[in-house]
Amino acid sequence: MLARFGVVLAVSLLLVQSAYAQPAPAGAGAAAYGTKGRMEAEGGLHLGYPLMSNNNGDYDIMFVGGFRYFVMDGLAVGGQLRVGYWGGPGGTLFQFVPGVEYNFKTGGNITPYVGAGLGFDYFSISQTVCFFGTCSTVSGSTTAFLLDFQGGVKFQLNPNMLIGVGLDIPLAFHDSTVAYLGVLGRFIYTF
Repeated sequence: MLARFGVVLAVSLLLVQSAYAQPAPAGAGAAAYGTKGRMEAEGGLHLGYPLMSNNNGDYDIMFVGGFRYFVMDGLAVGGQLRVGYWGGPGGTLFQFVPGVEYNFKTGGNITPYVGAGLGFDYFSISQTVCFFGTCSTVSGSTTAFLLDFQGGVKFQLNPNMLIGVGLDIPLAFHDSTVAYLGVLGRFIYTF
């Protein structure tokens, strides 16, 4: 259900973007969003649900921080740091994802984007398990490579502030591949 909602949201936002696209303000020139030499910092929230059907009650919620530098118009390099909670068994989740992002020029205040990154995923868990009155603590951690794909839309509020919403698919290569479909909300400041 979350996947269907995400697809409907992305298509709706793209349709709204095409209906309300406005030309860039006069004199925007080099100060326009996504131009070479600009930088951006972001904060956001990631809510994810597994793409595998055998994970009942599983989800993740992560706080996201990021930084990007536009090496050419529309193309930015940088990374995201994500820290959060993995539901289901419960545990701490930490991801670092350097990557690239391409922002499509529309001539208006709405900018569609796609991105990809390669980083790592760290997960730790500590639970108390009781069996016939005897309790013990089970703990462990694992680290894996993470391949991440993103796409969505950014809305420019003023020359330096944007908000964004998008879909995020992180693939973590632990003992078995773990894939999530996430919704990523972003607040972005450019300078």
